[in-house]
Amino acid sequence: MKKVTRNGILAYHPSKSGEAQRLLETLKTRLNGLYPGFDFWAVGSATELLKKQFQGLAPNQDFEIIPILLFPGQHYRLDVHGLAEELRLMRPDIQVRVAPCLLEREHFIEALLEVF
Repeated sequence: MKKVTRNGILAYHPSKSGEAQRLLETLKTRLNGLYPGFDFWAVGSATELLKKQFQGLAPNQDFEIIPILLFPGQHYRLDVHGLAEELRLMRPDIQVRVAPCLLEREHFIEALLEVF
């Protein structure tokens, strides 16, 4: 499979569960195999490293924040969109886009309904 250059982060809700950590590592491995430019961010945690990496991007690129959050709640509205605004102010030459949360995506709802 051909690797595609995409830059961005997957924003996820942190969990101390061992099973959650294992599943997250599996997702990281699979995603990095397809899109090596993506990083992961536990919503609400420090952002200094992400900002440093963001500063190093070449000009005029797209940068996506993809939240793995079910609802557009506080983490989505404040943390995710707050980070997006900080990044836009740091680098106005880079298009920062925030994807919808999971339940705002029709294909996610369809996949969820297949379970029933």
